[in-house]
Amino acid sequence: MTNEQAQFNPKMLAAKVKLLERFRRDGEGFQPATLQTTPAQRAARRVPQGQLDVQWGGVRFADLAALVMPTSKAHFVVQHGAEGYSTNTPLDELMDDDVLLADEFVLELNGKNNGWQPIPTERGGPLRTIVPKLYAWKGSKFLIGLRFQERDEPGFWETRGYHNHADPWRNERYDR
Repeated sequence: MTNEQAQFNPKMLAAKVKLLERFRRDGEGFQPATLQTTPAQRAARRVPQGQLDVQWGGVRFADLAALVMPTSKAHFVVQHGAEGYSTNTPLDELMDDDVLLADEFVLELNGKNNGWQPIPTERGGPLRTIVPKLYAWKGSKFLIGLRFQERDEPGFWETRGYHNHADPWRNERYDR
């Protein structure tokens, strides 16, 4: 285990590595259920099967970018989270209207709506990036910084075998 890996939960990393190895072993024979549906069928569902449907509140990423005014050379954004975590996303995908820098959410526990609440630390607060059309690792929890840049730079999970794009509708979990 490298020093960098030692900072993170070794059991979680081992489980993720084992799952990645299984996926690679299954190889090309793997056909995700989401690819067996039509685009119209996927659009009829609000979120991909097995994904959390949470109401988030905060500042639209596009509004922040309008204030920051990145140069025309910026094509990617690296999101930096606490404890050395990072993830990369193309700037044009972050500019969608539903991408948020979230600081609150509707808390639902045991079927009871508890209204809008600040995002607690155990759920990635006080600030996290929400990119609804991508898997959650493409939005940093515990957000502490953003870096606009010209070239793509894979982040924490992407360098460990996770897919660089991460579209849940296409089941882009792992990099082949």
